[in-house]
Amino acid sequence: MTGKKIIRHTHIDYVSFSMSPTLLLRLREMAKQKMKFDVLTVTEQQKALGHDIDNTQLENDLTKHHFIEGLGAELGQLRELDFNSTAEYEAALTESLDNSKMVIAEGNFSSCYQDLVGNIGIDMLDSLCHSQVEQFIALLNIEITHTGNIWEARNDGKGFAGYAHSRKLMVNGKQAGLVAWGAKNYGCYVSFSGLGCSALNMKKLHEALTHIPSARITRLDIAHDCYNGKYDVHTARKMAKQGLFVGRGKPPSYHFHESGNLVKRDDTKRYGLIPSKGRALYMGDRRSGKLIRIYEKGKHLKSEDHPNWVRWEVEIHNKHRVIPVDALLESDKYFAGAYPALTQLFEVSEHCPIKTVRNAFYTSVENALGHAKVQFGKTVNFMSNIMGLSPYEIVERLTAGLDETDLPERLNIPIIQSHFGEVDTFEDNCLCQV
Repeated sequence: MTGKKIIRHTHIDYVSFSMSPTLLLRLREMAKQKMKFDVLTVTEQQKALGHDIDNTQLENDLTKHHFIEGLGAELGQLRELDFNSTAEYEAALTESLDNSKMVIAEGNFSSCYQDLVGNIGIDMLDSLCHSQVEQFIALLNIEITHTGNIWEARNDGKGFAGYAHSRKLMVNGKQAGLVAWGAKNYGCYVSFSGLGCSALNMKKLHEALTHIPSARITRLDIAHDCYNGKYDVHTARKMAKQGLFVGRGKPPSYHFHESGNLVKRDDTKRYGLIPSKGRALYMGDRRSGKLIRIYEKGKHLKSEDHPNWVRWEVEIHNKHRVIPVDALLESDKYFAGAYPALTQLFEVSEHCPIKTVRNAFYTSVENALGHAKVQFGKTVNFMSNIMGLSPYEIVERLTAGLDETDLPERLNIPIIQSHFGEVDTFEDNCLCQV
């Protein structure tokens, strides 16, 4: 007895995701808690002991130790070559981190994170990120790709979007994506283009991402191809006028292109692909996290077999959204859930909109801080400059007797789940479900 064959009306045309080694996740969480190392640098230690500082000797000491005393001295003795696997190496680093002395820092999340990462050593942490990328590429060749495809990463000598290092991801000699990594940017990034997605076993990719605790999808393009032209750009414009692209919020922005129109430089940033031939309709804006492109792909590609081919493509980013990994396997229902109009293209038993989160209370927060500055700014200034209190002591005095639930009524914001399965803090998000 054979199971019923599942007919897919859509396919994944682009996917990107990020992931982080466990050690970087620990450092990120410590930075959220405003932690830093309770140690002195080599220079500060020598000054404290009254030693004369010889620049040559100091440079040699810094090169020799590479890390600050305490955690750095321990980690400096650990080399990946001395361990059987990257996992054992990372476990040893994490154990050293657990045994280190920490104190509360006065900086924000970014400065605390850069301090933690910088003191452990960027090269060491970058090597961990690179190892995770290499492990994923090996898994890609063994399990995730279709039989016969060979994947490799080629050096282009550049970084990418804040990551210090990147490589072109090639399949059978053709570029099909990109990998990037860097400890300062929290880990690793992987993307697959349309060509790359066609070479993947999405079920295996879904399984792999499910078992990587830190993995989160950052962008997903889901496409439906109408080869007979039944649902063309003209039909899409009629749907737009009927309000069928309006969800629970305000109507999305509307943009239309025809062959021969002048394309502005900013258009490609807002909408991505601008076809060289045929008509194209765009609803939404990729900078806001979601848009749909309806364009005459047959004319764009000058296809003789499918001259009336029209592609409907939804592009979703993780800005204000958590993109579920299940969308890789059940793309039909997530495509249909993106806009009401899409339920008319094909029969689907279920449609799943991806919920958004937004800075709904941002204005309220800014207003509250503005009022607080007017009412209490001079008092805080007096406590700092005249009484000589530290920022920590000022906060302690002003919040004595309060617990974490004592918040202004208008700023009592619901807590949401973060991308890493942790509870996001107020400072990180100020977000609410809508």
